Amino acid sequence: MPRTSLAPLRLISALMNDSASPSVGRVQLSLRLGLLLLALLTALLPWYRNRGYVRDFFDYGVIIGATGRMEQGQKPYADFITPIQTGWYAWNWAAERVAGGTFLAMTWSGAASIVLALVGLTLLLARRWPWSVAVLVGWAITCATAAQHTIYWYNPWGVVCLAAAAWAGAVAPVWRRETLGWHAVMMVALFLGGINKLNMQLMALGIATGWAVRAGLTGRSTWRRVAVTLAAWGCAGGAVPVLAEMAWTGVSFARWWHNVIAQMSGGRAGMLAEALHWEYLFKPCHDYYRPLLLPQAGLVMLLMLALSMVGLVRQAWRNPFATDRWLVWGCGGVALLGGLILFSTNMDIVHIALGGVLAMMAALWLGFGAPARGAWFKAAIIAPAVLTGIVGWESAWRGTRSQFGYSNAPRSDYQPAETAGDDFAYLRGTRVPPEMFDALQKLGQWRNRLPEAEKNAVLYAGGTELAAHFWPAPHTPELPLYILGGHQFGQPEYQATKMAVSGGEYQHILVSLVLDHWEPELAEILRIRYARHSLGGVFYRYSRFMKGSVTASPLELWRSHGGATDGRLLLSSAELFGGSEPDAIHFIGTSDGRETMKLAAATNRLAGQVVVRRLTGDNTIPLAADFSIYAEHDEAHRFLRWEQRVELHPGQMETLVDYSIDSSGMPARFYVETPPDQTGLLATGWTVPKVLHSALEGPETPRWFFASDRLVQTLSPAEVDQLLPADRTWTPDRVYLRGGRVTPDGLELEPGGELWIRAADYVTELSGTVVAGPEEQLANPPGLWGVWLKGARMEVISLQHLRPPVRELNFKLWCPEPNGWLILAADQLAEAPSIRIKINRLVR
Repeated sequence: MPRTSLAPLRLISALMNDSASPSVGRVQLSLRLGLLLLALLTALLPWYRNRGYVRDFFDYGVIIGATGRMEQGQKPYADFITPIQTGWYAWNWAAERVAGGTFLAMTWSGAASIVLALVGLTLLLARRWPWSVAVLVGWAITCATAAQHTIYWYNPWGVVCLAAAAWAGAVAPVWRRETLGWHAVMMVALFLGGINKLNMQLMALGIATGWAVRAGLTGRSTWRRVAVTLAAWGCAGGAVPVLAEMAWTGVSFARWWHNVIAQMSGGRAGMLAEALHWEYLFKPCHDYYRPLLLPQAGLVMLLMLALSMVGLVRQAWRNPFATDRWLVWGCGGVALLGGLILFSTNMDIVHIALGGVLAMMAALWLGFGAPARGAWFKAAIIAPAVLTGIVGWESAWRGTRSQFGYSNAPRSDYQPAETAGDDFAYLRGTRVPPEMFDALQKLGQWRNRLPEAEKNAVLYAGGTELAAHFWPAPHTPELPLYILGGHQFGQPEYQATKMAVSGGEYQHILVSLVLDHWEPELAEILRIRYARHSLGGVFYRYSRFMKGSVTASPLELWRSHGGATDGRLLLSSAELFGGSEPDAIHFIGTSDGRETMKLAAATNRLAGQVVVRRLTGDNTIPLAADFSIYAEHDEAHRFLRWEQRVELHPGQMETLVDYSIDSSGMPARFYVETPPDQTGLLATGWTVPKVLHSALEGPETPRWFFASDRLVQTLSPAEVDQLLPADRTWTPDRVYLRGGRVTPDGLELEPGGELWIRAADYVTELSGTVVAGPEEQLANPPGLWGVWLKGARMEVISLQHLRPPVRELNFKLWCPEPNGWLILAADQLAEAPSIRIKINRLVR
């Protein structure tokens, strides 16, 4: 072989060994490279096996949606709220663009992560430990971290950066010219960690600081040199990453702070304390990815630390620096705390935390100069590395983390996602389960049927963020990138989500079935203002009905707000206010200073309450709002019926004032206005009005409560006779049924089924029994609404819920006025059983 051909091998050899170590021979070098390549091959096999498969679009859908937004010119922090730092977005976006512009192209970021992690960690350890040990530990940490995902992921890379920084600090704790190579490793690791994940970066900075301070305490270095070192680490790991993120995203430091630190500071503050329970030695505290080959990861961590401490204490007593004899215990405590932080705050798969603990144990052995040999080293490092590598590789091969989801379909049934429709070319080369394929098809078909004005009025909530890569995403700088039902991030994000859901700007909201769990206030708004429809059983859409109306679901509005009005006839763009307490007042109103509401139907008598509520904790300021109510024939002819300034005195948080008006057979218009200097300090509005006397008859045909495409039946006289008791004193002239059937035993109503009986005169009693199926069918207890409706007046007279073990209840209805409708309606609950109704008494 020509002499020049050995140059690359000699360069690698120099990287593998200390300058003081003898150079390795050509055969030995080949063996080392062969071992490294074998480790790389095995670590990459799970990535190769799983990269073309996606079981469900949970976390991976978030980054898909993010890169789609970035293709539209949006930036993290500036154009969407995110606590995840920019490294995650930048590397995946770069891989996607360079490798072909698809999700499969993005997965090359995962391969690069595996290669860089394994080679980098191996070469670092090989400068102090035997080559075989260095490869084993590097392979184990990589299998437990980077190999768990098929794309670049922040938690695994955080452990890799933490390991590199901890090892560099252990070998070269303070700044010296002769160890510049290690310092370069430290600064690169701190910079990459600084744009990756804050909590792991703080751990890396803490460990680096600890090594430098130890050098000062033991006399290995002067304190001046320690100070210079700490300044360098603070700059490389703190100031430079923050400035880099601000420069790329174009945000201020305040905006950066809010995204990365402020909004999440309260959410995970209690996790560490909650994780200090003995049962978490035998199962992870965040166990979402079962079954795990080794759920006892917490116990393994403690054993690893205990065994290491024995070997390290023995070594500390041999060191010439007596201070090390007690510092070793402090360092062990820091490692234990770091392990607990990794286990408790890392919601990713537990193997990543296990890899981080192994990295910290290796740092302790390096820092205290304990030899990489002997029984204690084998027990504390070699055995845990073998165990960590095996369980990590097994998990990666199964795709426990990368293929997370709820589909039970075998991989052989997965289908090419791009064939679900022309909109999904981005998913070329990616296969999805049959139910996901069907859902993508239905999602694309539904969106393509939307009017153009509505296509960009769609909010992508939990599990549907990936849609931002298929279609343009609305610009939402105040909203989180991933909307998890309102329990994400901080109070500003919650309020922004609430406004997005209730404000009317978004005509449709997309969400996945398993993430369709909303904070109570948001769930209430969705029930009242949107109708929920399935898109293939995987995705669901909430579509807003009757633009300009307070609700499309008058029964749900009554359930939360009360009143005696068909809420579909209340027209306003106002917000819905409530509270978490059972006796909290729910009302329709505003916090912006001025609002109006119209009851768009004629009435004779109205009553209700106006509400003024403080929005801040300062109850010393007097506040006030001006209310007025008009009977309104049209805009040119309106007649004042009630007005009052309602004052909120110091010490009061909320006040209510009753009103009662003669609306004179006209629609009613409600106004509220607050002084400009009080805008944002208070919320004002109205409870749902109580129509005391309707001025309208009818309506002529049912105004169905539930959205449905089921057939409407007009019952024949024979069916009416079968439905109603034989000894009745009156027979209605019109009876309509939807979502049910008349049986020899009475009536069967499906969920969302409705029976409407026209009552031209007073009916003093319509009563009977409602019965559900067997108890095992009552997982979703059905309910029966008994309602009377005339014009705008809607009285809920009866609401019965069949909860186990109760399978039969009585109900009773009557007419407060003549010429209205008596209605029996079954709650529109998914997977609820049908209910059987028997009308036993009907008296005019």
